[in-house]
Amino acid sequence: MRISPRTLRHALALDSYTCRRRIAEYDSYVNAFVRTVPPPHESCVGNGIRGWPIAVKENICTRDMRTGCSSRILQDFEPGYDATVVRLLRAHGADIIGKTNCDEFGMG
Repeated sequence: MRISPRTLRHALALDSYTCRRRIAEYDSYVNAFVRTVPPPHESCVGNGIRGWPIAVKENICTRDMRTGCSSRILQDFEPGYDATVVRLLRAHGADIIGKTNCDEFGMG
């Protein structure tokens, strides 16, 4: 299956619930996400970046998701803290929807 640039462009303008649905639908073809998380229970609508769906690389620590750096050695590592960028995004209401694939340890 080929995914057109138009389809990907439309996916960028979606709310976090629709993004999660699209990820579930297309990720088996593009293999971009290592893991996703369910939507938060509170409302994801607001000003600024509140509710924006944000994906972070697999080598950025998040307290509620495993961070394996795309490595078998760290595949079960669960950090007890958020990286600074994740902490700041969450403080401003962003919705961290998942982790994206990368080279092992983010090198290359």
